[in-house]
Amino acid sequence: MNVLSLYRDLKQRGVILEADGNRLKVNAPTGILTKEDREALFQAKTALLKMLSPPIAGYEDDGRRFDARLSRHPGYTSLYDPVHDEWHDFPTKDCYPSIITLANKRREKGGAS
Repeated sequence: MNVLSLYRDLKQRGVILEADGNRLKVNAPTGILTKEDREALFQAKTALLKMLSPPIAGYEDDGRRFDARLSRHPGYTSLYDPVHDEWHDFPTKDCYPSIITLANKRREKGGAS
């Protein structure tokens, strides 16, 4: 499971993930997280922190770049998964405001949408 799929799955089950510096805060209802979920969070921690931290347009780390853009599908935003080098569409209503801001800035600057 890639990082965005993990994030989306956990969010649908009521789990809230937040980046706090180098810490990943996980707020989950009692009994929701399985042993497999905890292992997946441990494995994906670095990528989740990159995804959840406030994005900075053009931020690069070892050649990997976080990015967001408006999707070709109305009501969706595309997020770039630097770990797997893939774009994924998510409902805009489920995205953090900072991600929507980045996608709108990219469009204003003439980036692909």
